[in-house]
Amino acid sequence: KENGFNNKDKKIDGLVYLDKVDSNDSKFCIAIVNALDDIKILDPACGSGAFPMGMLNRIVQFLLLVDPDNNLWLSKYIKKLPPELQETTKKELIKHDLNYVRKLGIIRNAIYGIDIQPMASHITKLRFFISLLIDQKVDKSKPDNNYNIISFPNIETKIICADSLKNASTQINWIDENLFEKLKKSKEKYYQPQIASKLEEKDKIAEEIAEMLSALYSNFAEEITGRKEPDPKSEKERNKHIFKEWFMHGSVSAPFFNIDLFFPELEGVGFDIVLGNPPYGGAKISNDLKNALGIESKDPYGAFISRFVGDGTYQRPTPLKHNGILALIVSDTFMTIKSHRPLRRQIMSSYSHKMIRVHPDTFKATVNTAIIIIQRNVFPKNTPANKFNIDPNHYCLMADLTTISIHENHDRFLELLYRTIDAELIEDIEKDNNKLPVLKMEGDNWTSESSEEYAIYIYPQNLINTNTNLPFFVASPKLFAFMNDNNDKNNRVKVEIKDFMGKQVRVRTIQVNHTNVEVIKLGDVGSAPHGISTGNNKKYVRAVRGTKGSYEIIEDNMICPDEEIKSISGNEKVHGLNKDWNTLEGCFVPFEKGGESNADGGWLPNYYVPTPYYINWAKDAISDMRKNPGFAWKNEKYFFKKGLTFSISGIYAPTFRLNSGGVFEAKGSGLFCDILEDETLLGIMSSKLAKFIFKNFIKHSIDTSGDDISSFTLLNIDEDISKDLREKVSSIIEIQKQNPRYDYASHEQIEIDRLVYKAYGLNEDDIQEVECWYARRYPKLVAAQKANLEAKQKAEIK
Repeated sequence: KENGFNNKDKKIDGLVYLDKVDSNDSKFCIAIVNALDDIKILDPACGSGAFPMGMLNRIVQFLLLVDPDNNLWLSKYIKKLPPELQETTKKELIKHDLNYVRKLGIIRNAIYGIDIQPMASHITKLRFFISLLIDQKVDKSKPDNNYNIISFPNIETKIICADSLKNASTQINWIDENLFEKLKKSKEKYYQPQIASKLEEKDKIAEEIAEMLSALYSNFAEEITGRKEPDPKSEKERNKHIFKEWFMHGSVSAPFFNIDLFFPELEGVGFDIVLGNPPYGGAKISNDLKNALGIESKDPYGAFISRFVGDGTYQRPTPLKHNGILALIVSDTFMTIKSHRPLRRQIMSSYSHKMIRVHPDTFKATVNTAIIIIQRNVFPKNTPANKFNIDPNHYCLMADLTTISIHENHDRFLELLYRTIDAELIEDIEKDNNKLPVLKMEGDNWTSESSEEYAIYIYPQNLINTNTNLPFFVASPKLFAFMNDNNDKNNRVKVEIKDFMGKQVRVRTIQVNHTNVEVIKLGDVGSAPHGISTGNNKKYVRAVRGTKGSYEIIEDNMICPDEEIKSISGNEKVHGLNKDWNTLEGCFVPFEKGGESNADGGWLPNYYVPTPYYINWAKDAISDMRKNPGFAWKNEKYFFKKGLTFSISGIYAPTFRLNSGGVFEAKGSGLFCDILEDETLLGIMSSKLAKFIFKNFIKHSIDTSGDDISSFTLLNIDEDISKDLREKVSSIIEIQKQNPRYDYASHEQIEIDRLVYKAYGLNEDDIQEVECWYARRYPKLVAAQKANLEAKQKAEIK
């Protein structure tokens, strides 16, 4: 906020990243002290208080650097006290460690915490108490004077138990402004350490605060207990009593959070920073909360992002101020999956500064995590969501550090984390730390680094708008051109309905390496339909011997012969075979359910893997299925049709292969294309480039749906390339029929990948980008495949 001194950004960078400051630069030091005195920080799911404590200690470090004698900070702290307390308090404070005063001021002015669990808020308060205690100087010669230990402040005014995701359900009564001002003054008085030891006075002030809170919000007791006293007078007393218990002891959780009611000193101000590590899994949020936030997914971490980023306008209240910073550790699934698109739409109205995907063990979470830093931006009320338009010159930084464990390779992790500093740091910062230089923008071009170990990308945030799913991708912004499906004049892509390999479809013309390329979505020329849900697979499905799982074993005489399946009538495809479903003889047909992988051996279930599963297709079996509550039946026109199938779940999914000409399950494991032969499509979909597009731009989680497959980008393949692909794929399939675990990755797959790269117009740099990503994403698989290839080459030499 301070102006008037030179090299402000440079000096702040030195302070923040290197703990360096010129203590003789008084103007800068005063500005930092003022800023730290003004800043307001919230952890909305504080848990045991790790983040509030971390922030407390970091601010103390800053103050040690800019105000080593503590003169500036002590003066600010004393001036905010009531006049009658200033002199005596100062005399008491200077007897203790300087950090005690620093922490007192920071806790009072800067840091706030909320958690829905009473025990969590208690633990956070306890940690603050312990932190204050260790900086007091104990005088053992004065046991009668409590060893000279000063009473602690009442931190319940700063750390509260509440549901930070919800707004108040009814309007808060702000009619009496005098009441509101009195509430602020009473809370400030209650906080003071001098009150803590005066129990009667403390209780009296708490009674006054509870009465004011009750007057402002009369539904508190009813919302907590779920009932209301019939007598209005009794209900009023009960409301006040529960407010007092909540305020003093945090024994119950407030069912909402309202910044003006609970933190009246921030009325009309809001928080500068909201940071923390909200819950990833566990209980889902309610439908009411989901609808109130305008999101689709019920994942709780997404609700925290939405709650504080807001809807892009002031129409939905949020405690984070305009230009405030949201910094959270969250599951990274929100970045691409379709159910989080409404959340991404909200984020896109603000400025995304960084999203850094990290190794799963970084925060010891069960899911892959990302650190996100977003600056809230607010548009005028009634601005349509499709009219949000942030500064086109804003660039976001996306990093992939998922291969480096902070626990096993701490120094390397920090070195690479340093490279995500997107400020233009001074040269001596780089020299003093012996670090690689940070990434810098060069003109209007994006910048990227990619290796088998890590990747960092800087690109315009508006680039995300060129795809209708709004994926926050951590990959080559150049190759994201394949996803450009937005017919916006600013996106520089031509979209028109035209003939594409004999079919009228929506064709996009994009530019790849200075060449115009026509592309389409796979879903416009084919289908990845959903199929059957039996409602009880254990009853109707059997598996060949050796198949993982607990399905009953199928005997050869139970399987319907291939010749009979080929001649099956249209009626039998839908209504079943005229066979006795109780004898089980000849009434089971192939059932596509996905397939297993062997990453350690470098093998993936691509090209040809006969299904090990079979489903009872007798008429009576199908009739019996229809009675099950979980039964679902879709897209029967694709039953018994030759095409492809794919694995829908797993770290290597989707993997693609020829189907068995039977039926497929409900989650969507069939793939049929109108314009490409199966072998050509199979070569494309089983390539590294296809995996790159799926996992970076479409959906980077372990699950894949038919809708995801339909989003894949196809182009008009050159006939010579198509012919070569068919030959290579056919070769693999013929060998796999004799040798199911054939090492195709060391043979035909190398040429298939090269053909697909060529078909899509990639140059050597683009190919290297894909290959490096593949190595980062699948280290075990790549290591096994390299070992197999080396063994093959050695055998050939011999």
